[in-house]
Amino acid sequence: MAEAMQKVKAELGEGAVLLRTRSLELSLDGRAGFEITAAEESEPVAVPRAARAAAPAAPAAGAPPPPAGPIPSGQLVSCLVARGVDELLARRLAEAWQKKSRPADAEALLKALARLIPVRNDLALSHQPLVIAFVGPTGVGKTTTLAKLAAQFVLDGKMRVQLLTADTHRIAAVEQLEAYARLLGTDLRVGFDAAEIRRLREESEAQIVLLDTPGIGPMDDAGLRGLKGILEAARPHHAHLCLSAGMRTPDLRIAAARFAALGCDRLLFTKLDESGTAGQLLTALAETQLPASYWTCGQVVPGDIHAATGEGMARLILGGFSNAESAVATRTA
Repeated sequence: MAEAMQKVKAELGEGAVLLRTRSLELSLDGRAGFEITAAEESEPVAVPRAARAAAPAAPAAGAPPPPAGPIPSGQLVSCLVARGVDELLARRLAEAWQKKSRPADAEALLKALARLIPVRNDLALSHQPLVIAFVGPTGVGKTTTLAKLAAQFVLDGKMRVQLLTADTHRIAAVEQLEAYARLLGTDLRVGFDAAEIRRLREESEAQIVLLDTPGIGPMDDAGLRGLKGILEAARPHHAHLCLSAGMRTPDLRIAAARFAALGCDRLLFTKLDESGTAGQLLTALAETQLPASYWTCGQVVPGDIHAATGEGMARLILGGFSNAESAVATRTA
């Protein structure tokens, strides 16, 4: 990764801006690598939020939007299940809504669901440094998500950000963060054990420290114990549990329960552009009782990340990725 970025800068100059990175699968000769998309830019420029929302990645094909007009009570459960909501949870929601009102139309259903979804994306900036950790299963996009938020804090918020990683086992993980750190002009530190993570945290002079952690399988008890030690050493003020929208509902349920037990205080949903439905996210919200913080919908850095709102999440669950993007574009235009 580092060698590739040197070649990019040799071609485009020191002002080259990283637009997209993608891991390449092992080929027949046993080699792997990264695909990098970059552009020439004289200085780092924040992409306007409205522009980010107006040009989403192509959504996956999924369930159609809820039908117009009143939804008969007999169809309410099937309407929710078709959008990925767990059937038992869909029945409970349908019963609760039907007791309080007449058969709901799509807009009433949207408003009712929005009121039920807790969200939290505030920053406890009274703490210096503010330590934010990203945890979750392997392959959910924690490192890319961390880079997206780092770009927002640096480019939009003009904050002093330090990247800190404990992910020293995954191939090219450190190199990937090094590339982001150079392009954003931020500091990167690597902690090889809990004691070093603690020391680096205490020595940091940044306003915000973003901690990347190794991906752990939800059933890996030893790995989860190791992750718990890292989090105890880092003492994060916020810990985002990152879950992919592409996970099967049973896997999502297990991951949500096991990682939430480590002290995560909010849910961050990734890869919404890779799933045809989003109702399965409601299962994670319902079972952990944790608020949603952000959701991501692509690989572009900076961009492709949105602060969660009740309405946005409800539109996402009921109507799909493109519907939620429309809500974001409308609010930020």
